[in-house]
Amino acid sequence: MEDVTIKQDENYLIEIAHPGTLELAIGKASVGSIFKINDKGEYEWLYSIDEMELNQSIDLQPGNYSIMYRYKMYKKTGYSQELKFAITTKKTTKLKL
Repeated sequence: MEDVTIKQDENYLIEIAHPGTLELAIGKASVGSIFKINDKGEYEWLYSIDEMELNQSIDLQPGNYSIMYRYKMYKKTGYSQELKFAITTKKTTKLKL
């Protein structure tokens, strides 16, 4: 959360949206990361994908995200790919890499 001011001896109610779930189906061992895309279009690193797990389930807060990855057998960054996706409260988003 940004732009929140907390003052001493005051009570605050902060509502946090329910997460959604990202289900990743990875065809081959891959290296990569998941990034949150903020309102300014900036990327914030969140999570490194497990290169040996071909099926992964990750709970994320609602919003826009990007996964940047490449198959582990390729060593050059030129083989990297990006997939953008959105997470919705209480919904599952499925991606196949």
